[in-house]
Amino acid sequence: MRLNLSAIHRVWDKHADRIFTDGYRFDPVYLASKALSDWFLLAGVDLESKSILNIGCAEPIDELQFIEKSGCWFALDNNEKILRAAEAVAGRRLHPDLFAKLKFIPGDATGLPFADGMFDIVVSFSAIEHIPDQQKRKKSIREMARVVKKGGYVIVTVPNRWNPAWHLWSLRAMREGRTDFGYCYNYSPLELRREMVEAGLKVIKFSSDYRRTYGLVPFVPIDRVLERFFVYFGERMGWLAQR
Repeated sequence: MRLNLSAIHRVWDKHADRIFTDGYRFDPVYLASKALSDWFLLAGVDLESKSILNIGCAEPIDELQFIEKSGCWFALDNNEKILRAAEAVAGRRLHPDLFAKLKFIPGDATGLPFADGMFDIVVSFSAIEHIPDQQKRKKSIREMARVVKKGGYVIVTVPNRWNPAWHLWSLRAMREGRTDFGYCYNYSPLELRREMVEAGLKVIKFSSDYRRTYGLVPFVPIDRVLERFFVYFGERMGWLAQR
């Protein structure tokens, strides 16, 4: 597939206009998926008074959800229009004391404008898949490992190639120009894990948006066995790792 980078950036600009009135934060299905993958992994980390970097923030859903618990939160995006829209939404929704803990920073995930070991926690939720170059995607993960403190945590979530319904829809949407960000690379769980390990991270926990909320057969062990298998086929998935 030939990529038109100028066209991709125009799609990003168009998405920025939607953030105020039609953002993902108003979509209950999206939020449920995000809660079962992104936030499930983040809930396994102590956020109290920690410095957090969110790479590819887009609209400030994570910031609105977690800024109250964090010490300071840096939201980074490489699209200035999206970044300014996210900042405006956060300014409207947050108390001034909480908004003061937020910093919106323009930057490229493949060359983060931060010193080594600057953050306690680095997250990237459904963001690096929009980088249309394999080596740059790998570099973005290495950059996350570089800027997190020794013993700190990195969480990366992406769309899952092992979910056939999503994968086929995604490929078709790209061909027809119907994606929100112009390009999307679907990882497998093993591929993402390998790239995080190659970046010097120790993977700890996996999650996806396929997660049992109520047992099919309560108190029967086979139910949890099935969950451990099917969780790898959720549409949105990722890993929690430690440096």
